[in-house]
Amino acid sequence: MLLGIISDSHNNMENIEKAINILKDMGIDIVIHCGDVCKPAILTKFEKNGIFVYLVFGNMDDRRLLTETFRNSEYINVLGESGEFKMGGKNLAFAHHLRTAESLMKGNHDAMFYGHTHKKSEEIIGKTLLVNPGELEGYYGKASFAVYDTENNNAKFIGL
Repeated sequence: MLLGIISDSHNNMENIEKAINILKDMGIDIVIHCGDVCKPAILTKFEKNGIFVYLVFGNMDDRRLLTETFRNSEYINVLGESGEFKMGGKNLAFAHHLRTAESLMKGNHDAMFYGHTHKKSEEIIGKTLLVNPGELEGYYGKASFAVYDTENNNAKFIGL
């Protein structure tokens, strides 16, 4: 199973549309967003394209607005400060800040995702794959996101 991993989109609608097109071409219909969406319209794009999103808050997100806007959405799941679940047979966790992600790390996660730094990275800590997909916004550098493969427990970075 393939999952899209996105962070720090910061209202860049053009890059969201590019990412959605790539995700659809790859047959991916589930995205983990590690925060800093900013405006709900970003998530509405995913919703209109039939892509499920699991979102945690970033430091630039209006928590109340996002929670209220997507309270009854069947596609957008607003989880709060962090998220943990099993998907594709893997135990996954995600947060916006690395320190929050690290606080979740108990040795039982196959993969953990975070954002905030706008810098893509990948490392293995113990048995856990730790991935920052970079920034979808493209403000500090080349816009990117990641595709996580649950079968192989690895990530591939996709540049826009």
